[in-house]
Amino acid sequence: MVASEKSTQLPPFSSVIIPLYNDATYIERCLRSVLDQDYPPGHYEIIIVDGGSSDGSRELVDRAVVNDGRVRVFHNPKKIVSEALNLGLKEAKGQFIVRVDSHCVLEPDYVRQCVDALQASGAANVGGPMRPVGSGLVGQGLALALCNPFGIGNSRFHYVTKSPEYVDTVYLGAFRRDVFEKVGLFDPSLTRNQDDEFNYRLRLSGERVLLVPEIKSWYFCRNSLSAIWKQHFGYGFWKVFVIGKHRRLFAVRHIVPSLFVLAVALAALVGMWMHSWAGVYLVVIPYMILNIAMSMRISSKKGWRFLIILPAVFATMHSAYGIGFLAGALSRGIRRNLDLQKSKRLH
Repeated sequence: MVASEKSTQLPPFSSVIIPLYNDATYIERCLRSVLDQDYPPGHYEIIIVDGGSSDGSRELVDRAVVNDGRVRVFHNPKKIVSEALNLGLKEAKGQFIVRVDSHCVLEPDYVRQCVDALQASGAANVGGPMRPVGSGLVGQGLALALCNPFGIGNSRFHYVTKSPEYVDTVYLGAFRRDVFEKVGLFDPSLTRNQDDEFNYRLRLSGERVLLVPEIKSWYFCRNSLSAIWKQHFGYGFWKVFVIGKHRRLFAVRHIVPSLFVLAVALAALVGMWMHSWAGVYLVVIPYMILNIAMSMRISSKKGWRFLIILPAVFATMHSAYGIGFLAGALSRGIRRNLDLQKSKRLH
């Protein structure tokens, strides 16, 4: 009798929050995957927070959800993801909060797996590995690079694990509602890396972040080198502000690209002064050898056509992140100096 009652017990009401801004290419597939969840329809809502999309994304959403009472759409005047998440949280009615990006597609059991893992583990945040997919040679190459330690270091959520494990952060994430009352909302001053910063506050408060391989989604990669550059420059730039806020280096991988870029720049400056490029060669050539070796290793397993693009993808990721990090450090230093001068004038 008890087993029968347990099997028919309905799950708790949950809220799916989707930040959106100019993503007409992917939003329909993303939204359809959320609408087609095997979670009972009356037990979850979908909150879309749009930053004023101008590419037709909002119109696509409106057509896809006509007369579907599960979906509510809100406006995000500040456009950035952290603000979208915070606006969604204020409107959400669910006991559990499931974050979804418009650049991804979910497995039909995604929400159920998230809620089951949250209830069973007691973790504050659960999520699955990032499973990247790409279109075209560049996008497919980036998908391979994002699953390789040479590309992204030892960040655990980039790898498909065999069993659940506690980690520093996960892709997307699903949260117990009460954790936001405990540690606050996402930092609205961060354009990127708001996930890392929030998960650090979670762990600092004694909560845990759980990576669960059964939680499956697919992330659509950027498909041009310029888009990869812009994305990773932003990651590096805003990582500085996360580190500065907490006065703590979270992982060595966060500074390795910037050290490489700095070494190349210093070697170039010395080379111009001494009229010798030997220092630049000593820095760049070992990197190129390692880059090509890793590209060949991946290509031998996934297809030799990727050897055409993988070295460029790796170099773009690393240099963009490194330059972004250094630019972020400079920007933060200038801002702090201006704030200090302003404070002196006020006093």
